[in-house]
Amino acid sequence: MDRATFKIEIPFTDHAHCIGRQGKQIQTIMLATNTHIHFPDGNREPNGTKSNQVSITGTIESIEQARKRIKDILPMSLKFLIPSRELIHIIDDNYPLFKNVRTRFGVIVLPRQYTKTGDVYCIVRGLYVIRKNFLRNKKSCFLFKY
Repeated sequence: MDRATFKIEIPFTDHAHCIGRQGKQIQTIMLATNTHIHFPDGNREPNGTKSNQVSITGTIESIEQARKRIKDILPMSLKFLIPSRELIHIIDDNYPLFKNVRTRFGVIVLPRQYTKTGDVYCIVRGLYVIRKNFLRNKKSCFLFKY
């Protein structure tokens, strides 16, 4: 049984989510896939150098299983520009379209204005499982069409 190490990029801001409370989430993945998963130690220090690189060690098959499981628990974000002609209709986070998308897909919807340009972007954040349902449902892709 040949062992290998595979390095994947996971934003360091999502490491704690992947690891889970007291390491239980990542331990579950390691046990189920018979792999060892290592997150960079430097990310623990507030002023340390941050790294996105995560190592998975195991057989090729077990590495792929672990990678898929990690991918399934990762949050995802979509970010898009809201056309300026629509800005007069968007007052705050309680905009009906945002409420509908939050309720229907269980995601976080955040309108954010960039002070430098005045542009407004919308950020949609949720889990990968939600992403699959969100992107498969063609109607959901048109919810944001104005």
